[in-house]
Amino acid sequence: MMMSTPLTSLSDSHRELSKSIEQSNESTETFRKIIVSEGKDLRRLSNTLLDLSSSILELQASSSSLRSTLSLSALPRLRSLRSELDAKDADFERLKKEAGDVRGTIEREKGAFVEMSEALRGEITERVKRRGRNFDRLMGGEGDTEEEPKGIQRLEEKGREVEDLKAKLDEVFTSQEAVKARLSALQSKLKATNRSTIESNTALVNVTSNIDLMTSSPFSNIGGAFDNPSAGLDVEGGKEHMGKVKDNYRERYMVDNFTNRIGGEELSEEDDSDSDEEVLRKMI
Repeated sequence: MMMSTPLTSLSDSHRELSKSIEQSNESTETFRKIIVSEGKDLRRLSNTLLDLSSSILELQASSSSLRSTLSLSALPRLRSLRSELDAKDADFERLKKEAGDVRGTIEREKGAFVEMSEALRGEITERVKRRGRNFDRLMGGEGDTEEEPKGIQRLEEKGREVEDLKAKLDEVFTSQEAVKARLSALQSKLKATNRSTIESNTALVNVTSNIDLMTSSPFSNIGGAFDNPSAGLDVEGGKEHMGKVKDNYRERYMVDNFTNRIGGEELSEEDDSDSDEEVLRKMI
């Protein structure tokens, strides 16, 4: 019994030691994984550093190339531009000084011009007053009073009369426009009746042609041949009679046609005594 106690405690210690070893192995595995992961990160960082170093080398090469280019071409050009800029600055200062001198000259000339203008204005005003007085005397005024000259008053009255005449002329022009409008209406009416006039003229030509045929026929009985058969055919008398009929018909047709074309009515025998103005008024 006494020998079992140390063995038991030894086995317990062994179990605890085994557990500790297992825990230590687990921790070791965990640390190993961490180290592997960190190694990958370090590898990536090293690759990044290599890329950066190569980029830095390229930039250094480009910088060297740019430095050589600037040294060969740009720097002389910059020095030339700086020299030109300095020259421009000197020119600007010189022009600024000249502008100040010109401004002073302009101010002096302006003062002299103002003085001369005032003197001329006074002289012109005096001449205008003197000529106004002379003009007033010519127009029948006194010419030496300080009040408004009578000649100028007369001119204003004449101006008002001219304005009145202009107003009357405007009224006349307005009435003329109305007359023109009426004449335009009459022209439209004449155009509307033109077709009927042409047809009437055609009918008249046909009638006159028939009359000419009748009067030229050797067997015409016009002039009363059948009223007195023993007298025979009076051809010459028939021609004369039909000639008169034709002339009367043509004259009457021309009068009626003219009356219709101007848009009026046929004039009776009582209207023949009217004056020319009355006839024109009736036609309009």
